[in-house]
Amino acid sequence: MLEQVDDTLFARADRADSNQQQAAYFDAMREIRRKRPTLEADFAALILKRFDQALHHRQQPLTAAQRNLPDDELSLIETDELEERLAVDAMVTKAKRLYAEALYLIGQRLAAMAGTPAPAVNEEVAIGPGVICGAFQEASASLEIDIQIRLLLYKLFDHDVINALGDLYAGVNLILRESGILPTLSAADAVPGSARHSRAGRRAPSSGGGAGERVPESDEMDEIARTLRDFLYGHDSVSGQGSSLGSGGAAYGGYAGISGNASPQPVIEALSRLQLTAVAGDYCVDGGLSLNPAALKRGLIDGSGTATGTGALIRPLEDKTIDVVAMLFDFLFDDPDLPGQIKGAVARLQIPVLKAALIDAEFFTRKQHPVRRLLNQLAHAGIGWSPDADDPDDGLLVCIERLVDRVLNEFEDNVAIFSDVLDEFEEWLRKTEHRSSVREEELVGEAQQAETQAVAKAAAAAAIHETIGEAELPEPVRTFLNGPWMNLLARIYRLEGGGTPAWERVLNVASTLVWSLMPKGSEASRRQLLETLPTLLRALRDGMERLHLPATSREQLLSCLAVEHTRLARAMNASMPPVSGGIQKTQSVVAGNESVPTMAEISSDPQSFMARKAAEINRMIDEGRFLGGMSTPRLSEDGPLDHFYERAEDMGEGAWLDWTDTTGREQRIKLSWRSVISGKYFFVNRQGVKVAEMNAHALAHELREGRARVIEDAPMMDRALLSVLDNLQQGV
Repeated sequence: MLEQVDDTLFARADRADSNQQQAAYFDAMREIRRKRPTLEADFAALILKRFDQALHHRQQPLTAAQRNLPDDELSLIETDELEERLAVDAMVTKAKRLYAEALYLIGQRLAAMAGTPAPAVNEEVAIGPGVICGAFQEASASLEIDIQIRLLLYKLFDHDVINALGDLYAGVNLILRESGILPTLSAADAVPGSARHSRAGRRAPSSGGGAGERVPESDEMDEIARTLRDFLYGHDSVSGQGSSLGSGGAAYGGYAGISGNASPQPVIEALSRLQLTAVAGDYCVDGGLSLNPAALKRGLIDGSGTATGTGALIRPLEDKTIDVVAMLFDFLFDDPDLPGQIKGAVARLQIPVLKAALIDAEFFTRKQHPVRRLLNQLAHAGIGWSPDADDPDDGLLVCIERLVDRVLNEFEDNVAIFSDVLDEFEEWLRKTEHRSSVREEELVGEAQQAETQAVAKAAAAAAIHETIGEAELPEPVRTFLNGPWMNLLARIYRLEGGGTPAWERVLNVASTLVWSLMPKGSEASRRQLLETLPTLLRALRDGMERLHLPATSREQLLSCLAVEHTRLARAMNASMPPVSGGIQKTQSVVAGNESVPTMAEISSDPQSFMARKAAEINRMIDEGRFLGGMSTPRLSEDGPLDHFYERAEDMGEGAWLDWTDTTGREQRIKLSWRSVISGKYFFVNRQGVKVAEMNAHALAHELREGRARVIEDAPMMDRALLSVLDNLQQGV
C-alpha cells in the first residue's frame, strides 16, 4: 500500500498546477519514505494493542477521530481535524456494511474463546474496521503532511486495505472454526433482519439454518403442507406414523428417507439414469423447458427412458409427486422475472429435484430444505442477470451451469449433495457480491460526496450573498468573499453543517468585513470601526493562512482594506475625540507588526449589522431556502401524479427492474441509492456498475410506457408452492 502511495504522490506532483503544490507532494514523499519503517511497526503494534483491549472489554484510548471537542474549542484551524475524522468514519462505516456477517461471526467466536459476553450488534469487534482504521490513523499521526495529502493517504488505505479485509476476515473465521470454536456457527445465524442487509438492500446469501434444522413455518406455509398432504395421501392420512409429509420419507413404503443409505427403488433408479442422459429432453412439453408429467410417467412405466428397457412401477404417491414437482417448475418457467438463459440452466435440475422430493418428503414442508434453498438462491441471483453484465469466464451463468453439472453427475440418493452445492454457490456469491458491493459503494459514495459538496456550496453562496446584500464593496473584497471565503464556509458546512460555532465565526468575519466597509454615519459606529479593525484583520489573516492563499493575493486584499479603512477614517468628524491606536494602529496590523485578538473575540451585539445578518442566514439555512440555487441536472420533466408515480416514489433501495434503455437493449438494474437532496435515483447492474440516473417522474414515465417493470423479490419456491396450492384447490 505504501508503495502505491509513493507512486500516487509522484503522479500528482507531475500534474501539479503550481510549484508550491508540486513541492508539497515531493515533501510528503520524502516524509513518508523516511518514516515508513516506524509507521509500519507502529501500525502492527497498535493493532495488537487494540485487539487485546477490545477482546477483554477494556476501554480503548480515544483517537482524534473519536473525540468530540467542546464547541468553545472549535476554530478554523481545527477544520483539518474534522475533515480527517470524516474520512476515517466513512472508512469504518463502509467496512462494517461490507463485512457485517463476517464480523458477526468473528465477534461471537472471539467472545467464546475469551469467555466474555458476545458483542452487541453495533459494538466494535476486536479486529474490526474501527480497530484497524484507528491504528492506522494513530500510527500515521506523526507524518508532517498537508491535510489534503493525508486525506489522499486515507483514500489509498481504504482502496488497498479496507477493500481487501474480506479475505482477512474469512481466514480468521476459518482458523477459529477449524480450532473448534463454535464450528457450527454460520452466516445463516448472523445478525437478524435488516442488519444483515447492505446499504443497497441486497439480501444475505443464506436465509436460515442448516439442512437438519427445524424452523417454525408461517401459517400460510402450514396451509400448503396440509393441502399437499391431502393431495398426496388423501384426506384420511394420519400424522405421527410416517403417513404425513415431513416424516423423513417413511411414508414412501420402503424408500430410503433422508439418510439415503437403503437401496434405491425402481423409480429412483430410472430417474438416476435419465438425469445422466439427454433423453430427459424428450419428456418436455413441445421440446421446451417444462417437464411433461404424462410423457415421463409413460417412459418410466414402459422402460423407454431407461438403459435396460425395463419398466418401473409408479405408485400413486410417486405419480402425484411427479405432478407437483412439474407444477413447481412450470411456475418458474412462466415467471417473467427470471431471464431465459437462467431458466434453461435451472431446467436441467428437474429430474434431480423430482428424485429429492421422492426420497425426502420434507422437501415440501420445510422451508430451509437444502434443495429449496438452492433453488431460491439460484432464482434470486438470476433476477439481476443480463448478458452484458456477466463475466463470460466466471459469471453467474457459467457458475450455475457448473453447479448443475455437479448435481447431475454426483446425486444418486443422498440429498446432502444439495447442501454442498449450496455452500459452494453461496461462497461464490459472497466473493462476487463483495466485489460488486465495493464498486457500488465507491460509485455511490462519489455521487453522495458530489451532492454534499453541491449543497455546501449552495449554502455558502447563499450566506455570502445575503451577507453582502446591497453593499458596495471594492472588487478585491467582493472577489475574496465570493471565492476563497465562500469556499471556506462550504467546507465547514460539509463537515459540520450550518449554525455550528465554526460556521458562525467564519460568517461573522464576513459580516464584520462588509460592515467595516460601509459608510459610518455616527460617532459610535466610527468608534466601533476603529475598535474592531485589529480583531477583524487578525481573523482575516488566520483565514487566509488556513486557505493557503498566495502571498500576492493576501497583500492585495490587505492593501485594499488599508486604503478603504483609511478613507473612512479620514471622513470622520475632525472634532471627534481621538481613539487609542487610530489609523496608525490599523496600518500596523495590516503590516503584521502587532499581536491582536483572534477572530473568536469579535463582538456580536444582537442589534448590530452582523447579528441581524447572521440571524437571517441561519433562518435561511434552517428552512432550506438556499437549495433553490443548487445547479442540479434536470433528469426529466414533471409528469402526472398517478399510481405509476406513487410506485416510483415508494420504491426502496435494492429493488430490481427489468428495463429497456433508449437503444432498445434490455437490462436488469438495481436501485442502489436515492438522494433526498436532488431526488436522483442511482441505478447499477449486477456488477455494481452505474447504468442509469432518473428521478421519480422519469422512473414513473418508464413504468407508464412499459419500458421498466419491477421484479418481485420474494423467494421463488414460496411463490411456486403458493401457485401449486391454488391449482390444487381449484382441482387443476
